[in-house]
Formats: sequence, C-alpha cells, structure tokens
Amino acid sequence: MAKQSEIKNRFKILDFKDGEEIVKSLKHSGLIIVPNILISGLIILIDFFMLFYFFALGFLGSLCFIVILIIGSYYFYRIMFLWKRNLVIITTHRLIDYERSGFFEDLITEIDYHKIKSGIIRKRGVWRKLFKYGDIKLYLHDNPGKFILHNLNKPEQVLETINQQIAIQSGMRIDQKAEKISQLVEEVDSLSPEARKRLVAELGKRFTEE
Repeated sequence: MAKQSEIKNRFKILDFKDGEEIVKSLKHSGLIIVPNILISGLIILIDFFMLFYFFALGFLGSLCFIVILIIGSYYFYRIMFLWKRNLVIITTHRLIDYERSGFFEDLITEIDYHKIKSGIIRKRGVWRKLFKYGDIKLYLHDNPGKFILHNLNKPEQVLETINQQIAIQSGMRIDQKAEKISQLVEEVDSLSPEARKRLVAELGKRFTEE
C-alpha cells in the first residue's frame, strides 16, 4: 500500500481515478542503461586520472577538470533519473506507459483494457534471452498498428498480468450489461398492458425500418 501511495503522489499527472488500484509498476530493464553508465564512469575516471596534469596547467587546467567532472556527473545523474522515472503501470482500470525523455518532457500513453485485442512477446538477441527481458507488442481493436512496451524484465509475467486484467474488465462489463437488462425488464414489467403493447409495436416498427 505504501508503494501505491508513493507512486500516486509522485505521478499525480496520471490522474488516478477513485477506486483505481495499482496492480503492478515496472521499470525498464536496468541492463539497457549499463553502456551509458560505463561511458559516464569512464569520463569521470579519466578526469581523475588526469588530475595532476590538469592542476599542473594552473587555473585553466583546474577549470577543465571541474567542467569534465560536471559533464560526467550530469550525464550519470540524467541516465539514472530518466530510468527511475520511466514506468509501465498496470492498474485495475487501464495500462499506462509513462515515458520521460527529458527533465521537463513527459509522454503518457493510456490504454483501456477493452481496446487490447492481443499481445505477443519479442526477445531478439542473446542478451535479451540470457537476462530474460524483452518487448511486449500489443495489438489494439481500433488501431491497425501496434503498441510496444520496451525492455521489460520477465515480459511473460507482465503479459499474463495484463491478460488477467483484460479478463476481469470483460467480466465486469458483462455483469454491467446484465444488470442494465435486468433493470429494463423490471421497468417493462411495471408498465401497464397497454403501454407494453405500444412499446412492442414501437420496437417492431424500428426493427422493420432497420
């Protein structure tokens, strides 16, 4: 529950609905940022390796050392910040893909479960198969293309969770329709015999026109 509250407070922009619970929240696989972390670490390491050389150059050398250190540290911080902020959130109401491509740039995609037609898993390459991460392709009813959730750990489990929510939502919609039909039947039962005849005649007329 604490994690749910934390996510809802941190991502108020997602406008969680009343009664909407977070089933699962997922970061992209940490392996995708390893090359960038190594690059930033290498920049900082080389900077410190050249420390005495920079200081020997006096003020200009010291300035170069500080600038390179700031660049390497900023690059590392930006990578970690974006990785932590990019989430796939599965709730009881919808599927949310929250992407942050910059400090002030958000891309939010929401998909209602009834719009999802099917999903498949794609793992290309040795690393993906070895470390069990991959993409999930979702095919939508109202869209000829596909929607892709990238670089998720254990995508089989994620797709299973999505399918479970689709089944739950489908059952709820059937129950709601059955309840509406039951209410209509009760309303028809409460009508007088003459009113029922008029209703049947009107319905027959409309079906004939169609």
